[in-house]
Amino acid sequence: MSNHRPNVPPRATTQNSYGYGALNNQGLDQATLNRLQNMEIDHVTKTSKLEQEINQWKKQCEDLQMICVTKDSLLTALEKKKNDLSRLLEKEQSDRIRERKQLMDATNNNDSIIRDLQNQLQDERYANQQMDAYLQELTAQTQLLTSNQQEIDRLNAILEQERYANRLLDEKAMSLQKQLNARPLPSVPTIDPQLQKKMEAEIEQLHNKVQSLEAELDIHKNDNSLNLLQEKYQKDVGKLKSENSNLLDQISVLQADNSTAFLQDKYEKEVARLKNELHNANMRQRTNSSAPTPSNANIPVAYTKNTGGNGVKLHQPQGFDQNLWPIYLASDKLGTYRLDAGELCEALAKGHWPPLSIKTCIMLIRNYDGNGDYIPADAFTNMWHFVEQCKKMFEKYDVKRISPTIWGYSTPETLTQSLADLGIKLPKKANVLLIKYKTTPGNRYLRLDMRYTWDEFVCLHANVRIWMMEFDRVDLDGDRAITILYEQFMNMVAKCI
Repeated sequence: MSNHRPNVPPRATTQNSYGYGALNNQGLDQATLNRLQNMEIDHVTKTSKLEQEINQWKKQCEDLQMICVTKDSLLTALEKKKNDLSRLLEKEQSDRIRERKQLMDATNNNDSIIRDLQNQLQDERYANQQMDAYLQELTAQTQLLTSNQQEIDRLNAILEQERYANRLLDEKAMSLQKQLNARPLPSVPTIDPQLQKKMEAEIEQLHNKVQSLEAELDIHKNDNSLNLLQEKYQKDVGKLKSENSNLLDQISVLQADNSTAFLQDKYEKEVARLKNELHNANMRQRTNSSAPTPSNANIPVAYTKNTGGNGVKLHQPQGFDQNLWPIYLASDKLGTYRLDAGELCEALAKGHWPPLSIKTCIMLIRNYDGNGDYIPADAFTNMWHFVEQCKKMFEKYDVKRISPTIWGYSTPETLTQSLADLGIKLPKKANVLLIKYKTTPGNRYLRLDMRYTWDEFVCLHANVRIWMMEFDRVDLDGDRAITILYEQFMNMVAKCI
C-alpha cells in the first residue's frame, strides 16, 4: 500500500462549512472542533487505505480464480493420468499373478523332484550303512578266523613238543630197558617211596596236560577247520596214553632194580631238562603270537604271574566273580588279562542265553574300550552282569517264547520300556533309534510288526549305552546340555558307530 497522504480539504473557518457550523452553533469550543476535524481527516485517510487494500484483494482473488481454473484443468489431467496408471497397474498385477502361478507350479514340480532325490539319497545312505555294517562283520569274522588259525598253529606247536617229549621218553625207556636186561633181578625187591611219588607226580602232570589240551580242542569243536587237527591230535593223545602206560610198566619193573638210586638221579635230570625245553617252547610260542602280551606296567597291581611247568598261571583279580573266573580262564589262553571279540564270543557262549554275534561283542567291548579292541579282565564281571540284566528284560518282554532254549522276540513297543528299566531314559522323538536298526531301502517308517531278536536286543542296548556314556563324559556339570566343537562331535560319533 502506498504511504502517500491524500489531499486534505482546508479547514472551515466559517459557520457555513459542512457540518462544522452546526457543531459550532451547538456551542462547542474551537479546540473540540479541531479535534473532530482531525478525526474526520484520519477517517477519510483510513477509508482510502481500505479501498486500496480491497482493490488489491480483488486482484488477488482474480489471480486465485485463474489459479483455480488452472488447478481444475491440472486435476482433470491428473485424474486421467491416474486412470491410465490404474489400468496399467491392474494389467501388471494380472501379469505378475499369472507369472507367480506359473513359478509356483514350477516350484512344486521342483520340490517333488527334490523330495524324490532326497528319498533316493536317503536310501543310498542306508544301503551304504548296511554295507559298512556288513563289512565290519566280515572284518570281525576275518579276525576270528585269524585267531583260530593262530590257535591251530599254537596247538600244532604243542603237539610237536609232545611228540618230541614222547620220543625222548621212548629213548629213555629203551635205554632203561637195556640196562634192566643187562642187570639180574635181586632176590628181594626194594622200592624207593620218594622215586615212586615223583614218578607218579610226573605221570599226573602229563595226564593233566593231555586233559587241558583236550579241553582247548573242545572249545573249537564247532569249527569245521579243526576237525582234521582234532582227529590227528586224538591219535597222538592215544599214542601218548599208551606210552604212559608202558612207562608205568617200566617204572614198576625199575622199582625192583638194585640200581634205583642211580636211575632216580638220572631220571630226575632228564625230566628237568624236558620241562625246561617245554617251558622255552611255550615262551617262544607266546612271543611269536599275534596277540601282544601286555607289559608289567599295564597289568593292575592285583594281578600276579607265576611261571610253572605248564607256562603262565593267571591269578584271579580282586573283585572278580568267582563263578566267572573259570569261564574267563578258558577264554584268555595267552594270559594277557584281556579278551578280544572272538574270545569274548567264546566266553559269552557259556552263558545261559543264545549265542551273540561278533558285532554285538564289539559293541559290548566299546562300553569299556573306545577302540573296541579288547575288554580288560577287571571289566569282565560288569559286562557279564549287564548281559544278565538284558536277559531279564528280554525274558520279561519276550513274545511267543517256544522253550527255554528257543527264544522269541521283542517288539518296538516294549523296547523303549526295557531301555527305561535299564536306567536309559530317552525322549519320545528318540524312537527313530528303532527305525535305524530295522529299516530297509524303500521302507523308512516304523512298523508295529517289527521284531527284535536276542542278539539285536543286546546290540541296541549296548549301543545306546555307549551314546549315554559319551554324552555324560562331556556333560561335566550334569545339566543335560553340552556345547562342543566340531572335532569333539565327530569323535563322539566315531566312537558310537
